[in-house]
Amino acid sequence: MATRYYFHLTSGETSIQDEEGIEAASIQVAVASVMAAVEEIRALDPSIFDQWWGWQLAVADASRQTVQVIHLASLFAEH
Repeated sequence: MATRYYFHLTSGETSIQDEEGIEAASIQVAVASVMAAVEEIRALDPSIFDQWWGWQLAVADASRQTVQVIHLASLFAEH
């Protein structure tokens, strides 16, 4: 059964709420899908991530409870 997951961006001071979300079979599948999109953005313009330093991606489930937090700085360290 698919569950809807939401991906909210936050810097501590500013938040960008995901109102649409995506449906996925598991949180792992949802996160993998979003990470693939992040990689596509990175490939188009690697310099864009300078603007996102200090931001986090909070993954929320269908009940809007945060179930995982991804620090975008950890993505920078990988590349």
